[in-house]
Amino acid sequence: AGWRSSGSPEGAWVNPLANAQFTRFTNFPGTETVGTISPDGRFVAFVSDQSGPFNLWWSQVGTGRFANLTKDLPSLAFTVNVRQMGFTGDGAELTFASEGKRVLMPLIGGTPRPFLQPTAHAPSWSPDGTQLVYVNGVDGDPMLIADRAGSNAREIFKDERGVHNHNVVWAPDGRWIYFVH
Repeated sequence: AGWRSSGSPEGAWVNPLANAQFTRFTNFPGTETVGTISPDGRFVAFVSDQSGPFNLWWSQVGTGRFANLTKDLPSLAFTVNVRQMGFTGDGAELTFASEGKRVLMPLIGGTPRPFLQPTAHAPSWSPDGTQLVYVNGVDGDPMLIADRAGSNAREIFKDERGVHNHNVVWAPDGRWIYFVH
């Protein structure tokens, strides 16, 4: 992954992380995985088993304080290949799978409420927040676009049985949707 630099010879790629500085975000014992960053970059959510079962944790960047958002729910199931959770377009809520259902839950906590169908993979909201795209995990992994609340979904792509599509994201300009095929 990289980008073509306007001042580079044709075909030269620039590493976007070449001058990046990395800082440890957590030091939990155990496993931490499937991290995601809120649209405004202020929050990070991730799955960890540091308190025993796998739970969804979040923190505001730079505070060093962490909250277990799902401590009162059954342990989360997760995979490392398919993005299972994500922030809503406004960053106020997280969507994830719990007890075989896709749910939304406010960052401040509360009761998760149903969202999309259970087979939906973590949706991605458009940059303007008016639409979302997601993959339905059934034969052909159809990709759908819906309004911001997940209603009025329409299929935009479906592959043949046995071929998979995952991890959809909108381009920053909203003109393209990228996914793993």
